[in-house]
Amino acid sequence: MKNIYIYFGLLFLLTIYSCQYKVDNSDPFKVAEAIDKGLRKNDTVILKKVYAYHMDSFSVDSKKNFQNAKYFFRNHSKIKVIKIDTITTWFGEKLIEIFYKSGKEYYQIRSYYKQDINNIIKPEDFYFSDINKECDEYNNSPYKPTNSIKFKNLIWKTDYFGRTFKHGAIEIQNNSEIDLNYLKLRITLTYGTSVWSSEIIFNQTVESYKPIYKGDIVIIEIPGMTDYYIGYKIDKNNLFFGADLIEVKPKPESYWCKTLNELNNITIEKE
Repeated sequence: MKNIYIYFGLLFLLTIYSCQYKVDNSDPFKVAEAIDKGLRKNDTVILKKVYAYHMDSFSVDSKKNFQNAKYFFRNHSKIKVIKIDTITTWFGEKLIEIFYKSGKEYYQIRSYYKQDINNIIKPEDFYFSDINKECDEYNNSPYKPTNSIKFKNLIWKTDYFGRTFKHGAIEIQNNSEIDLNYLKLRITLTYGTSVWSSEIIFNQTVESYKPIYKGDIVIIEIPGMTDYYIGYKIDKNNLFFGADLIEVKPKPESYWCKTLNELNNITIEKE
């Protein structure tokens, strides 16, 4: 019975502390400290003061990240804050970042926020990331910036009878911020009355070591289309092409790996 009284007494004191804890919602660093304190203590009252009681309206991803962060704090000891950042992106978005270390691993909490006319910070989402894991996954997967590589046109020519491709090539534009020296893609040709009802008549994986400077448009030959017999007359109105990017090189350093190196250097300096 005595232990029960002690438990409820401690719970009562913690509840009073949470209610009395004040968050300076105009200072992003104070907001970051409150997020850290709320997660460490598993204190929903403090966290709701930060997120203005809108935690229930989080996106599915934010809710999942929030639960992952709570699990992290429950199951890891000796969690150190390495640094707290508040930055504004090129697009004018503001965010709070908290970086942690536990053992040899680094983690990040990130929240985008807006400020109202009274300068009150209103975080809008919640992200929790294992930086080591993100860096490893990036390094172990092919680099394919699909939004930056544009497949513009298929160039082809047939024989006199129109039943055999004499040659084929694809026009590609490099809209990325780096010069490329290797590209691997999958070409698929289909034939029919529409894209949805057409059948595959050709597919090939193509590799090219031709330099593609940023902003440039190049033409890459498709070897398999040379003297490729189809068997029926090829009509441009019934021919459709698709291209899937598989990999490009060089592979730039990722945000996660760069951040990991920076945090390692900060840790070494502190030690």
